[in-house]
Amino acid sequence: MVNDIEDFTHAVEATAVMRLFPTRPRLLALGEPTHGEEALLDLRNGLFRQLVEHEGYRTIAIESDCMAGLVVDDYVTSGTGILDDVMEHGFSHGWGAFEANRELVRWMRAYNEDRIPSDALRFAGVDGPLEITGAASPRQSLTALHDYLSACVEPDLLPCTAQTLDRLLGADDRWT
Repeated sequence: MVNDIEDFTHAVEATAVMRLFPTRPRLLALGEPTHGEEALLDLRNGLFRQLVEHEGYRTIAIESDCMAGLVVDDYVTSGTGILDDVMEHGFSHGWGAFEANRELVRWMRAYNEDRIPSDALRFAGVDGPLEITGAASPRQSLTALHDYLSACVEPDLLPCTAQTLDRLLGADDRWT
């Protein structure tokens, strides 16, 4: 007799999860026993939806490239982009190919449609911007950091100019 993971999964109620804590946690972290199982991703989606609708949580963070996750967050908060492109470029490790992840992004976008920004759902990736076989150019993150610091500190406190940073980074294709 062969068992599939669906044979062992069942819906989890957000209220049952919340009863495990003496007080409501500001940050609630839940894991999964393995990656890439649609059944587990479906459970995650259902639980996240309940946590949003009944417990007030507003952000989901998944094990995916933090920089690519900005593409998904932009889509769910503002509708920028096309869902197919968001799924292809907004996830790492091939996670964008999973139907449950697509459904999560679609649901988050629909939920946010008429929400004020302070009540909008957010999406975040928590992995560094790399894969097992290589890493993308750090240009996006280093340029964003340089721009932020340039707006906050005196120019002579920065280690280099934006132009020097660009020169040091070189061509993006050599990073991958």
